Amino acid sequence: MVEETLGHSLSELEAFLEELPALLEFQPRRIVLGGFSQGATTRMAMAISRPDLVTVVIGFSGLLAESVKVPFSALSPGTPPIFWGHGLRNPNIPHKLAVWGRKRLDAAGMKVAARDYDIGHWIAPEEARDAVAFVEAALGAARLHLLRQRRQLHDFVLTRASRKLDRYLLPLLRAEQTLTDGR
Repeated sequence: MVEETLGHSLSELEAFLEELPALLEFQPRRIVLGGFSQGATTRMAMAISRPDLVTVVIGFSGLLAESVKVPFSALSPGTPPIFWGHGLRNPNIPHKLAVWGRKRLDAAGMKVAARDYDIGHWIAPEEARDAVAFVEAALGAARLHLLRQRRQLHDFVLTRASRKLDRYLLPLLRAEQTLTDGR
């Protein structure tokens, strides 16, 4: 089921990320993508297939789809760092799939922070804290501080663009819901 919808989800996400500067009315310098389950799977695939669009990826309880071509060449473009949290007792996406995907990324020399938690198919508070710390380290604490100071401005801009954003986000959410309903 993942393979059937992944291509569509990636196309929609890519279109959204390419349109983002026009929607926001400024060029974002750094984009952090995050997702849970199928959302994590899609975000990791985007980081690998279009590293020029993403700065950092956070994945919770996802997998690396077999169809995703992992770059194995020193000439391949650098991929963004990935935080990959996974539950040891995850019945939906077994831990062994996370280990298999992490090994593929590690063999390609990609930057992956792999963290396992004694949980099932959900996000634990400790996992969320670890993801935030990962993003802070990846973006740099000073940059994150500036982003927090500018939050009101960003909230205003995002509110103005929300109608336009819905045009891109709703198809992504529908595709992910279709996958979830099909399990």
